[in-house]
Amino acid sequence: MILRRLTVLNHLALPAVFFMALIFVPCSFLAAKEPAPVADIRVVVDISGSMKRNDPNNLRIPAVELLIDLLPNNSRAGVWTFGKYVNMLVKHDYVSNSWKLGSKLQLQEINSIALYTNIGEAIETAAVGWLDPDPRYDRSIILLTDGKVDISKSDQLNRKERQRILDHVIPRLAKSKVKVHTIALSKNSDKALLKRFALNTGGSFSEANSANDLMQIFLNAFDSAVPTVQVPIEGNKFNIDAGVKEFTVLIFRKRNSTATELISPQGTRLSKTSRNNNLNWLSTNAYDLVTLTKPTPGKWGLKADIDPDNRVSIVSDLTLDVDKIPVNVAMGEKVVINIRLLEKGQPITDPGFLKLVDIQVSQAQEGGKTWSAVLGGAKKKGVIGPGAYTAKFGKTIIPGNHEFTIIADGKTFQRKVSQKVTVYEDLLHIEQLESGSAENKQFSLKIVPQSGVLDLDQTSVVVSIQLPDQNTEDNAVPFINGEYWEYQFHPEAGPGEYSLTVVMAGKASTGRSIALHRGPYTFNHEAELMPAMEEVMAEALDVEVAQVDEALMVEPAELAETVESEPLPEEAIADPEDQALVDSNEEGIDLFALIAILVGGNGLLGGIGFGIYKFIQKRKQSKEGDPDADPEAAELDVDTAEKDAPEPEAPEVDETVLAPAAAPLEESMSATPESDDLSMGDDLSMGGDDTMEADINDSLLSLGDDDDDEEGGDEALAASVADELMDLDAELGDMDLGEDDGSDDNDSMDDVDDLLDLDGDMDDDM
Repeated sequence: MILRRLTVLNHLALPAVFFMALIFVPCSFLAAKEPAPVADIRVVVDISGSMKRNDPNNLRIPAVELLIDLLPNNSRAGVWTFGKYVNMLVKHDYVSNSWKLGSKLQLQEINSIALYTNIGEAIETAAVGWLDPDPRYDRSIILLTDGKVDISKSDQLNRKERQRILDHVIPRLAKSKVKVHTIALSKNSDKALLKRFALNTGGSFSEANSANDLMQIFLNAFDSAVPTVQVPIEGNKFNIDAGVKEFTVLIFRKRNSTATELISPQGTRLSKTSRNNNLNWLSTNAYDLVTLTKPTPGKWGLKADIDPDNRVSIVSDLTLDVDKIPVNVAMGEKVVINIRLLEKGQPITDPGFLKLVDIQVSQAQEGGKTWSAVLGGAKKKGVIGPGAYTAKFGKTIIPGNHEFTIIADGKTFQRKVSQKVTVYEDLLHIEQLESGSAENKQFSLKIVPQSGVLDLDQTSVVVSIQLPDQNTEDNAVPFINGEYWEYQFHPEAGPGEYSLTVVMAGKASTGRSIALHRGPYTFNHEAELMPAMEEVMAEALDVEVAQVDEALMVEPAELAETVESEPLPEEAIADPEDQALVDSNEEGIDLFALIAILVGGNGLLGGIGFGIYKFIQKRKQSKEGDPDADPEAAELDVDTAEKDAPEPEAPEVDETVLAPAAAPLEESMSATPESDDLSMGDDLSMGGDDTMEADINDSLLSLGDDDDDEEGGDEALAASVADELMDLDAELGDMDLGEDDGSDDNDSMDDVDDLLDLDGDMDDDM
């Protein structure tokens, strides 16, 4: 009985164990592979009146036609036009051959007759139904316009509408995972707004120099929205392997070029007049688009103009799957490319097959260099799993437009995928500022985010400052009014060089982490010039003022006694009215004398001040000219100066050596850009040894260092000058301030003139 019960339990347990095993099988083995998202492209075309000038031949029509011809069947698409109002020109629907034929008829209605440029409403109308992200679709909008937001004659309403687009429309599109590819067809376009559309949604921005560029730009927008697998063309020849079910050749034609022909591996020539059930040939004045199903394997050829944009797209079970690279990249980011070889949607794991496959990854800068690397093969470089590879680009991510090309070469087959990227450098605009006087100097860095790449809510800035004593401090920088960062500091560590490095860390608007280093930015703080000497001069002048004031206080009394010692005759003052007149005249005489003395005293005081000022400089220059000269020989003797002594010639000034009195901001601050090492695959260097500091021209900053060495510094020089000022003050005190004998004063004035001739030199040296 017990054995029977155990047998029954075993029979019951086995299905349970099997069921539990099914539960723990990984979902990837049970669930069917999710299909690739369907491309959903909506084209929005400006038909405002200004298009008559910017697109007089209506080249918008063939550009949109090319886009429609390239759309794969079962994708979704629609076309809208707009001016003041928005119109659905081509119904949004699934793409088919019949849809394409009907669309081309509707496109002929594109014109340039509308008023205003209602960009916001056009985008919102085209994006109808895109409220939330939908993983089943890859959503894109292609916007072509030549103008700015223009919904009214009121500038205020236009500005308000533009701000609404920035604050509400663009964020809503980004949240719904809609990429907006924008095309500016005029220099008058609102490029800043169009860039914000593209950068904040992960789309591309392009500027057409003329309407002739539209076809190329629409092709680039299509490549961004609908990446395709291709085979490479070399010298108008390409290889088709047995795994290719269909290929489509796009061939651009030049004016007056001969008819395009397609040459099979057997030498058969196909053209637009050929009758072949597997051949579909579309020919326009600008391009040929040829699709051939069930092609013969082997090497095919083209009789056509060679053009870098010619391509052969294929349909095959053997595909090269490459993750989409972000269209917009910031300098400082790394571009990581993940690559897989798939057979019917599944990774290829056969080691014998993979050993024969080389993955060539290249990066070409527009108008610049090309970098490349080979992955896989026998060395398994960059291999991260069966049929899976990865490549990282660091220092080659430099500003400009770049094209990344991945080619899988399996000896018997080739596959190619290309993606274009724009690298932005001007993420931060950094401005160096200084303000305040020499005693209260303030330096600052103003850091303004640029181009809309950054998510400002998730980005922070730190400034690392190296002080003159080589100590370093790190300081978080406040974000001001949601617009910019500003770091301010006073040079409290004393005179010398302050070197600042800006470190930014945060996220791009697409969610990718990003870090940037900028700098160093250098501020030079100079010491206050000879403060001790200035104090001595001020004290000396105060003494002279006190002496003159004392003299002026005595002279009026002496003058009054002189007037009283000469009384008028009694007859002249018999009348009381006449006596009042005499008293009034006496007061007038006293006042006149007082004014004369004041004017004369102040003039003499000014001369003394200038004399002291020029005497100091003259002595300083004599020491610079002859370091061994006797200092006493340079002193000025006011009493013994001869009237007919020749005037000293002012020394010539080399204006190329003397620094201006107030150096421009650029001369006191310098920023050194980073120097990139463009070696393939290296990480981007964030400053350090790569940077070079700008040389400082010491001759421009010369402030009398030789004098400081000779006299022992500013304080010693100031003390020496103070002693000489006291001697000079004693000599000047012997001068008669109240009399003019016509000789001494003239001699004194000659000496003052000599001192004034050196004023310009004094200013320059100071």
